[in-house]
Amino acid sequence: MPPLGTPLANSKFNLNSAGVAGFFGGEEVLSTIGIMHLYEGRHWFGWYNSPGSYLIAKHFGRMANSRFWEGLFPGPNESPAVVFGLDVKKGPIYVAALSRTTMPTGHLAYLAMERGKEVIAEELEGRVTRSVTVTYLAMKHVDYDTLVKRLSPNSAFFGLIPVIASVVTCLMCALVFDWYSFSMILIGIISSGLASLVIGKGRLVITSVKNPASGVPPGHGILMGENEVMVIKGEERDVNAITKGRFDLKMDSKRGDEEEGNIMFLISLGVSWGYNLYLSSLEKEKLQARVLFRKLGNPNMLRFQ
Repeated sequence: MPPLGTPLANSKFNLNSAGVAGFFGGEEVLSTIGIMHLYEGRHWFGWYNSPGSYLIAKHFGRMANSRFWEGLFPGPNESPAVVFGLDVKKGPIYVAALSRTTMPTGHLAYLAMERGKEVIAEELEGRVTRSVTVTYLAMKHVDYDTLVKRLSPNSAFFGLIPVIASVVTCLMCALVFDWYSFSMILIGIISSGLASLVIGKGRLVITSVKNPASGVPPGHGILMGENEVMVIKGEERDVNAITKGRFDLKMDSKRGDEEEGNIMFLISLGVSWGYNLYLSSLEKEKLQARVLFRKLGNPNMLRFQ
């Protein structure tokens, strides 16, 4: 049997690597930017060629809240906290112990429930009917006027890997006089770095009802999960940080040949995308819960089952 010919051997199809890269990897990049606001100094490690430019531009344009960007990317205006995954989860139902008020909760209540699952439960003796875990959370005084303290930087070495890869591949494109790929990688490095610097300067705050009406009873109550219950004890203004609060992002208004070049471009994108996947694989919600509870003064929690 004669060997089969290559069907696309004479095809004039040419893969535009830059165009393809613009449509993939955006979700991982947005997740990476969301983690920048949880670690101190993370925004300095954004100088690498990053994929997903179309998705990033779409979300950034919707955050701009202007007619020009609405024409390019129609859709609802999005807050930075929503875009970067800081205010997206629905929390459990909250039942106030004294007023018997029932209300839905948001992202911070969800984080509190997830944080409670990390506490080692104490086994209670007695007959077991249905397994339900109860977590007790004693709230401390919450200072709403200060910024949320970021976590200390870690994995800084890994942050340098995509930066070095992008710079090296960019220089190699220049050595083989592939100025197109050189310019694409360089533009990617500059745009990603500037975006990281600008967006990374935003600081997290907790917004909630910090001044409840005078004479209101304490905010003791229960967060009702499926197989998890959290009992919260504290003053109304402090409990509101969990039941009515949300994260908000406060921005500072002041301040070879051609084939070898394409390979270098794709290598830089692959390393950068891999780094984004690494950061997006971090349990971002656990990190958010850590900074939340540091802001709350690390109140004591007890767990029973």
